[in-house]
Amino acid sequence: MHSLTEKAKSIPEIKAAALISTRRITFEPSVRDICAKNQCGGYGRNWSCPPDCGDIDTLIETARGFDNALVFQTVWPIEDCFDIEGMNAAQKKHFEATLKLREL
Repeated sequence: MHSLTEKAKSIPEIKAAALISTRRITFEPSVRDICAKNQCGGYGRNWSCPPDCGDIDTLIETARGFDNALVFQTVWPIEDCFDIEGMNAAQKKHFEATLKLREL
């Protein structure tokens, strides 16, 4: 197991983690169009959302500049697919786990 993967899995909130080749990632620029509809309310309000996260082609080029990517999963229960409060709470907990991983 790769040390970065081990570090990710040492965080209790992270349920799964793996390194994958960036060549295996399929980038779908049309997802940006979904973001532009601002269904989640994050467009233009969150640094990790468009337009603040940058040009999509530049982001794809940057990602492809790396050999591997760490993917990880957190799992949080919610009532149902309409549980916006639960989703927001889960997103916050996921972000907190991301920050813990970043510190490692």
